[in-house]
Amino acid sequence: MSVRWIRFVRELPICCGRIASLVAVVLLLGACTSVKLGYENLPWLAGWQVNRYLDLDTDQKALVERQLTILQAWHRKVQLPDYADIAEQIMAEIPGPLTAEQVSGWRRRMLGHWPALAEQLAPMVAELGVGLRPEQLAHLRAAIDKANQRFIAEHRPDERQARVRIRAQRLTERAEGFLGRLEPAQQARIEAAAEVLVDTDENWWQARLARQARVVALLSRLADERPALAAASALAHEALLVLFAPQTVRVAEESDRLTVDLLALASPAQQRRAVAAVARYRGDFLTLAQRSRGSAPAIGRRS
Repeated sequence: MSVRWIRFVRELPICCGRIASLVAVVLLLGACTSVKLGYENLPWLAGWQVNRYLDLDTDQKALVERQLTILQAWHRKVQLPDYADIAEQIMAEIPGPLTAEQVSGWRRRMLGHWPALAEQLAPMVAELGVGLRPEQLAHLRAAIDKANQRFIAEHRPDERQARVRIRAQRLTERAEGFLGRLEPAQQARIEAAAEVLVDTDENWWQARLARQARVVALLSRLADERPALAAASALAHEALLVLFAPQTVRVAEESDRLTVDLLALASPAQQRRAVAAVARYRGDFLTLAQRSRGSAPAIGRRS
């Protein structure tokens, strides 16, 4: 299930790079359209993904569900209100004229949430990691390899122009999620950006492989050495802080320019649509921040 609030965090500014959030990564699963529905089911969604990669036993599923429920309560109280503030800032600035510096400010403000989130995640990762078994680490390596092969087949064709078309299609879908149907000039600008950004794909791919290797190395060390929880948490925290390397300057700058140009080319109706889309996110963030947690289905069991 793909969660709309994560699309906001990850893709606003339009077509910007990824937000460094492990929660975002584990929740990119498929096709939910409701921010509130996806967020309220966060413990199950994230737990399902962890289970898919680690083949958890019953006790481990219960541990992960408990950990993620605690994380969600903290995130709801501490970070969601600031997401709403960022959305309010973006709503005020979209009518423009915008600068690339403003857009990069949105991205930096969102990325600024990662250290606090990593601090909360560290003891949770540590507690799970020290209890992993060799066969579960083998399952993790096989699951990562399978996911990579699937990604290559779907998104990394050998022909450069095919990769450009795929990149342009993804950029178009994300932009239309906020602006509606694009004008020819906007589509042309996206295609030009795709030509530039596709040349960064190899760097992005190597960064993905490096992140995966760091995760495997961390969990393997925790499982092999089984340090005390405080020491394990320190190892996990150190690894999480560097898990998501920042975008290259080239990618960030091109993404920011693309956002500025698409909004500069936007009609008044498109600008109103974009503001309304962000306003819906803001409303959802505020609602979720104030709502007490409901019950969530157990990991590994669909409801």
